[in-house]
Amino acid sequence: VHVSRWLRSLSERKLASSSQRRALSAVRQFFVYLIRSGVVHSNPAKEIRGPKARRRLPVTITRAQAAALLDAPDATTPRGQLAKAALELLYASGLRASELCQLRLEDLHLTLGVVRPRGKGSKERVVPIGGPAIEALETYLGSGRVMLVKGVSSDFVFIGNPSKALSRMALFKIVRRYAAVAGIP
Repeated sequence: VHVSRWLRSLSERKLASSSQRRALSAVRQFFVYLIRSGVVHSNPAKEIRGPKARRRLPVTITRAQAAALLDAPDATTPRGQLAKAALELLYASGLRASELCQLRLEDLHLTLGVVRPRGKGSKERVVPIGGPAIEALETYLGSGRVMLVKGVSSDFVFIGNPSKALSRMALFKIVRRYAAVAGIP
C-alpha cells in the first residue's frame, strides 16, 4: 500500500513515466537487498506495475533531405556505388535493413522492376522499385560490385567483405555517414 501511494505521488508530481519506472525498479532492487540481508521477508514492490512506456513516433526526413541523402554518395567509386544503390533501394522499397543486407542476386528482377526479399520468418514478398533505384543497382552491379568481390564468388547483392553480405551495422554506418554529408542531423 505504501509503495503504491509513493508511486502515485510520483505521478502527481508530474514525473515522466520513464523516471517513475526507474524509481520503482530501484525500490524493487532495494527490497531484494533487504531480503538477502535478512531485514525483511517479502518485497512489497514486487507485484506493483509501473506506468507503461510510451512508444515514440519515428522521426522522418523531408523530401529535400531524402534527395540530399540519395545524392550524397560519390557514384564514381565502388563503395560509393554500393552506398548509392543501397540508399536508393531502401528509399524506393521500404525494405528492412536485414532484408537489404541478405538480398541475393536471384532476388533482383530489375527488368520487371521488383525485388523479392526474404523477411521475418523467411517469408518472401515481391516489392516494386522505381527507375532511380534500378539505375543505381545496374550501375553498382555492372562495375562497383565486380571490384568489391575481388574475383571471389558471392550470391549477395551488397558486399561487405569479399563474398560476405554487408552487415546491418555496416549499412547503418553508410546511412549515418551520408546523412552527415547531406547535413541531416
